[in-house]
Amino acid sequence: NDDGSTESSIRLRNFTSVRPLLAGAVALPFAVVPRKLTYLALALLATSVLVSRRRSIFYPGSSPDPDFSESLPPGTIDGCPFLGPVSMFSGFNKFFLERSEILGKSTFFKLYSFGMPSVMVAGSKRIKALLDREFKSSPAPGAGRVSKPPPLSNSGLLFGENSLMSITDSKEEYKKTSRLIGASMSPKSVSEAMPALQMAAEDSVKKMIDSDKNVKMVDVFHRFTLDVAWRQIIGLNLKSEDKIEEFVLAVQNWMGGVADYLFLFCAPRFIVKSSKAYQAKLYLTTMMQKKIDDLEENGPDGSTLSGMFFATEDGESIVHNNILSDSDQHKRLTRDQIIDNVFVLILAGSETSSNTLTNIMYMMGKNRSVWEALVAEQNKIVAIHGSKLTKEIIDEECPYLAAVIKEAMRILPVSGGGARTVDQTMILDGKQIPKKWFVWYGIGLTHALDPVTWREDGSHMDPVKGFQPERWLKEQTKPTTEYMPFGAGVRFCPGYNLALAEMKIYLAVMARTADFTLVEKNKQQLKWKEGIIMTPADGVMVKVTPVKQEKEGVLSPDHLADIEEAVNFAIEGKERNTKLTKNDRVLL
Repeated sequence: NDDGSTESSIRLRNFTSVRPLLAGAVALPFAVVPRKLTYLALALLATSVLVSRRRSIFYPGSSPDPDFSESLPPGTIDGCPFLGPVSMFSGFNKFFLERSEILGKSTFFKLYSFGMPSVMVAGSKRIKALLDREFKSSPAPGAGRVSKPPPLSNSGLLFGENSLMSITDSKEEYKKTSRLIGASMSPKSVSEAMPALQMAAEDSVKKMIDSDKNVKMVDVFHRFTLDVAWRQIIGLNLKSEDKIEEFVLAVQNWMGGVADYLFLFCAPRFIVKSSKAYQAKLYLTTMMQKKIDDLEENGPDGSTLSGMFFATEDGESIVHNNILSDSDQHKRLTRDQIIDNVFVLILAGSETSSNTLTNIMYMMGKNRSVWEALVAEQNKIVAIHGSKLTKEIIDEECPYLAAVIKEAMRILPVSGGGARTVDQTMILDGKQIPKKWFVWYGIGLTHALDPVTWREDGSHMDPVKGFQPERWLKEQTKPTTEYMPFGAGVRFCPGYNLALAEMKIYLAVMARTADFTLVEKNKQQLKWKEGIIMTPADGVMVKVTPVKQEKEGVLSPDHLADIEEAVNFAIEGKERNTKLTKNDRVLL
């Protein structure tokens, strides 16, 4: 190592003078021993090098950053060389929980995954701290920065480049855009959407009842969420079955391309542009462009797309002003932003809501007492309010309905959670996460390690044994702030109001009008399918039957509500437009 000093030059000259002697000393053993022993010695030498440098050879990049004194988190770097443990692909949440338990229920540990040195982070507080460091121009205080994994090469063609997910530079810009999108799914907006949601749910349940075959619930719920997409999210007026099928097929073709990672990563752009997926995206984009033109000419219509189009940064609708005024343009979402975010809503809503509803049907099918309690709650609501569902009713008077959905999302949240790449070495809880590492943030692991629900045998996360909606009705058994199915911090899902509303509506409608039984081929060992949210591999097959009709002469719930309204009007001394029949007055 010649650094130019006199001492270094002397060392270099001395080494040069003895180099022939050293070479002879090394070569001598190989000259006097048999060739087989020579090969054995070389093999042993190679093995010792592999063993001593195993981690850097088979798991490249897994060393700590030498510029930081902090140590790496606990854990092991192991698994298939250059890849990591293959067991994680059979169930991300289960894999991360097993790793955590080996380390004494750790919420912060290292591993090797997807060919990269990685860290798993769990716990709501730690996850929020992580996500706060992903914005380039406005990171949180302290060392380190993370970013979303780079998109696949063709994802821009099928996903667009103007959605909320693409904002990684400025936290302020992200919040502003999130507010504009969220305005279209505010409690008030969702409340106005309830009739459309109820109509979609009633149509779906009726088709199941009319069918004389077993139905696959995952398909039913996917179709329902696509009905919500055209009715409510985009606000289309599709009157014929042919038009509806055309829309559904286009969405399915587009989603098929989005889900094909090999296609997104490897296919040349000209092949992508000639694919069914891309043509479907162009078809759907044209529909949205025409819808925006209609809104610009005729004003808002209550759809989610309409809410995005008319939303302004100051929270006031531009419909009361000149919608083309220059002063409003900088406060509004552009057409490209609206369209790309609608695509995100369709994809996220179809997958997360439909998969959660599918899991709920399975869990209620295995726990009939839960279904019976849900039916009883809805029968009571119908007796009081009639068949019409409002946001106020499902949010304030259906606690068990809410508990069923919360419990399902606690046990089976988004698989794995989310992921970020580390752009600059960061320090988290006194441990370093080196540059170029991969960071998982575990929603499922956060739920599993909640001290309120934790059970040593793991039964609290079992879809059958652990499914106990009643836990949400008592403060002492209710999960803590470690419940985060819709994300955390600035990345909290802006569409959660709409997602919860459509799930509540569907379950309420079904509990009022139908009954079901699971159709299981193998009751002993159910296979699960990994996805955005893990679901039973068979899609949950059920037999749906209508509920028993009311006996003749018994007052229907809708009629009862009508009479109750008349009583209230009479008490308040008001006149009512419709008059009661003689029989109604006798019943009163």
